[in-house]
Amino acid sequence: MTEDSKFGSRYQNLEMVGSGGMGAVYRAYDAVLDMQVAVKVLLPGKSDEAAVRFHNEARAAAKLMHPNIIKVYDFGQNESGDLYLVMEYIDGITLEQYIKENGALDFFKLYPILLQVCKGLGHAHKHGVLHRDVKPSNVILSGNEERGYNVYIADFGLAKLAEVDGGGESQSLTSTGVRVGSPLYMSPEQALSLELDQRADIYSFGCLIYKALTGRPPLEGSTYIETLSMHINEQAPTLASKYPGECPDEILALESLVEKSLSKDKEKRYASMEELLIEFQDLAASIAPPSASPGSEASTESLTDKIYLEPGPQNRSSFKILAVVLTILAIGMVAAYVLLKVNEPPPKVLKTADIKVDASNLEEKAGDLSDISGAFGDIGVTPPKSFVVLSTQDANAMDAWAKKDTQVPAILTDGYILSDKDIDNILALKPYWLLLSRAGINDDALKKLCTCKSLRTFKLCFSQDITAAGLADLAKLPHLTDLSLRGCDLDDAEMKILGNLKGVTKMDLEYNHKLTYKGLMALASVKGLRSVAVYNTAVKLKGAQLEATRKKLGLQNLYMQTTYNTPKAYQYLDTLRASSDRGVSYGQTGPVTFDVRKMHAGFLGTSN
Repeated sequence: MTEDSKFGSRYQNLEMVGSGGMGAVYRAYDAVLDMQVAVKVLLPGKSDEAAVRFHNEARAAAKLMHPNIIKVYDFGQNESGDLYLVMEYIDGITLEQYIKENGALDFFKLYPILLQVCKGLGHAHKHGVLHRDVKPSNVILSGNEERGYNVYIADFGLAKLAEVDGGGESQSLTSTGVRVGSPLYMSPEQALSLELDQRADIYSFGCLIYKALTGRPPLEGSTYIETLSMHINEQAPTLASKYPGECPDEILALESLVEKSLSKDKEKRYASMEELLIEFQDLAASIAPPSASPGSEASTESLTDKIYLEPGPQNRSSFKILAVVLTILAIGMVAAYVLLKVNEPPPKVLKTADIKVDASNLEEKAGDLSDISGAFGDIGVTPPKSFVVLSTQDANAMDAWAKKDTQVPAILTDGYILSDKDIDNILALKPYWLLLSRAGINDDALKKLCTCKSLRTFKLCFSQDITAAGLADLAKLPHLTDLSLRGCDLDDAEMKILGNLKGVTKMDLEYNHKLTYKGLMALASVKGLRSVAVYNTAVKLKGAQLEATRKKLGLQNLYMQTTYNTPKAYQYLDTLRASSDRGVSYGQTGPVTFDVRKMHAGFLGTSN
């Protein structure tokens, strides 16, 4: 039986792109989702423990939805009885392979990579998932040095879930006393098979930083047991000791961060990835790039986050194709992804660029804003043509912009924790378009930002410290029409606050997992609301409920996920397909999975 035939008609043109002791990874075409995917198959004859580990990977990744963690689409058994995972397909190279081919990275190349690993691990920890095998070979880089890398954390096969299945009992592969993980990156408590928490991943992350900066792991014995013993008993050599001659200043600045991460006593490490991230960003902001002289353009430029979406064909040839996969609990379930959409052009993919601000040449730079471009694709938005990226830039340069009383059309940031001074500068620059993602916004910060009367578009993403009190301040923005609260942990009670907004025509509420149908219907009081996105929430509708809900809310566009599991629902899908002039595709393999996209506006939307 060929690999293609083992998966029925859904997964086609399987091509092996990697294999190991546990299984093989194939690149494949998903005929239902109409896209390239990676299919990870557990080799037959593996032990029960291997099967448990494989299943654990699916369950761990199913809890996570983050741009720096590889997405998983499906999990199950093929016709030969082999377990498989279907994951996001990535063209890329592992950090391990990059180091092997290019040697150790300097800090300025490594910073944006580590920043994204921090964010991904922090998200996993926040959702009760420990990775337990953080190492360079589980970090995937997609993109290139010039335009920046998108970074993905892979392989949650050793992950430990806190309170899996809601029973309050952690299920761990170490319950029998068996050590799992990679000894070169293993924390002392993991080597001793003790109880683990997020600080074990922080130790492994410290080992990863050390390897990336020096080319060698911090502790390495001649045998497996000797390496474990070193992690338990020996302190790692300093970073400076690995540099012949004079150690670069930026490496010396990182000594304390790495030393704290690698503390034998977990109580002396960073308490969380968030705490480590804040200190890491503060250190980066204080480090001048190489070859900078006072007053030069380089001296006013600090590090920015380079986020790269999809490498173009001209860039892909330099990368080994790496298929990586992670997660979804889709066994025995019939799912359909429905896009109710009216005449909306596809988003324009922009390129990433660093923002260089020289206070002495401010007026000239202000005139060149239209030349700046960037990509924040994981937030699901496309910024205007003219914008400024607020990151770890020189604070004095940003102050200079504000003091010049210059209006900047759009400001965006991702992963940079805003200070009070940053917020003051935003208000002074009077943007009409503002995207703040993972920026540490709380109620007090939001109250202040809502005094920016020029705002028309406000994308406040992955800000989970906002309460109903903060949301109420959004009503103070007189010109607000486009609002995103993606990933802000909203519940139905907080949705009642949003129901009081006036003038908002577009609302993105994706990744708010507590949001139910009741909360969605609170938006019925928002007059003029035309578009709502509730994908990856607890809003689940079936059949004719979709159209009824759209009409009740008075919407043109409704983006959501739904489940079909009755013959009547299948008939409804046929009706949708027949009414579509753009095409509706759905396929069937075992448990029926439908993908319904690009619905005809005349049937599921309005014609105006």
